[in-house]
Amino acid sequence: MGDGDHHHQLHEEEHFDILTKTGLKTANVLILILFRSVVHRDGDYHRAVHAWIFAESTQQLLLQKRADCKDSWPGLWDISSAGHVSAGDTSLITARRELQEELGVTLPNDAFELLFVFLQECVTNDGKFIDNEFDHVYLVTTLDPSPWKLLLFSVTNDGKFIDNEFDHVYLVTTLDPSPWKLLLFR
Repeated sequence: MGDGDHHHQLHEEEHFDILTKTGLKTANVLILILFRSVVHRDGDYHRAVHAWIFAESTQQLLLQKRADCKDSWPGLWDISSAGHVSAGDTSLITARRELQEELGVTLPNDAFELLFVFLQECVTNDGKFIDNEFDHVYLVTTLDPSPWKLLLFSVTNDGKFIDNEFDHVYLVTTLDPSPWKLLLFR
């Protein structure tokens, strides 16, 4: 990669607001915003979102298979839609953006219900990826899973609706979910 390519890559890399361990924006003006790669290398606290798509008629939750090129948990099953909150954005703006980018669906703000926020702290990839993030979890409820199933075939590697009971054995043996998701499904 030439110097011009490296310069271009830095401008396209995501920037995150840096948080304290309690979830507040840091008061240190020297490290208010950092590149994604630096945040995960150093383990800085930041924000992310999940949008859980739940089909009321079937009582099922949509899972999506992560692409093999991802730097964390490649090829594993994940929640319906997820992503990092870019510097200056809110979690709701990000939840809407990620759903549009990953599944091609644009929904109004009131379609997203904030369920909870939790802190995920983990180290993967032989210590090269340190993920300390406050995950804002939103629920998007739909009456019928059929339209979502059509979208899955057109924009993702793979997707699957699973029963609301979150069968733990099924998840571990069949779907091979991202490791931290197991905590949510117990």
